[in-house]
Amino acid sequence: MVKTQTSTHYLVISALGKNCSTLVNELMRSCSQCGCNILNSRVLTLGNESAITLLLSGTWSAIAKMEAVLPTLEEQLGISTLSQRTFERENQERLMPYTIDIVSLDKPGILYTLTQFLTHQGVSIEEISTHCYLTQTHARMANIALKVHLGEHLHIAALREQFLSYCESHNLDATMEPIRV
Repeated sequence: MVKTQTSTHYLVISALGKNCSTLVNELMRSCSQCGCNILNSRVLTLGNESAITLLLSGTWSAIAKMEAVLPTLEEQLGISTLSQRTFERENQERLMPYTIDIVSLDKPGILYTLTQFLTHQGVSIEEISTHCYLTQTHARMANIALKVHLGEHLHIAALREQFLSYCESHNLDATMEPIRV
């Protein structure tokens, strides 16, 4: 399917660098100066690095200006960036938003087996957030939060039963609830 030209264009940018405040400030300044609107953003500190992901919208010219300024920002700030043009998301079917929250002992492969299970069930994974921590007894725990979309073709009761069975077999304490607006 060929995309038609629209007056609004979109750009996804991911940046990785050391100083979170400077990185965020300079990217926001550049977006503003280029005439781009920030539709969605995520900022996170991982170890000694800071990561930021932005979804920008703007005219073709504004997006092109932002793309052109990225190499200069990389050099000035000592960061790495990755960018890609994208399109507004099309809803191919009605989707039901759900949250999944899991707490368990941390173990290698836990996120892989979870995403594999969800993918095989036809669940669309929209966001994943993980956090590991030590309890007072020095047990390493994993907290996993997902936002997913269930297509109208999925039988929710059957999916919930399969999900709970999966969690039980992997010793995961989990909930799966609809997102209420």
